[in-house]
Amino acid sequence: MYDYEIQNVMRKYNYNIPKEEYFKICDTSSQISVVKYDPYCDMIEIGTKDGGYWKFKVV
Repeated sequence: MYDYEIQNVMRKYNYNIPKEEYFKICDTSSQISVVKYDPYCDMIEIGTKDGGYWKFKVV
């Protein structure tokens, strides 16, 4: 999954994505370099080798 595809998913779900979409992103994107969970705000951060960055919730 490319950065623009991840961005489209984030926008579609207003950065509150279903767990199925989260798993799909993780399984299909070879460009992901960082996945971080922040327990204080219950959000996940993903960074890619291409410079993409998203902070979102999995619902």
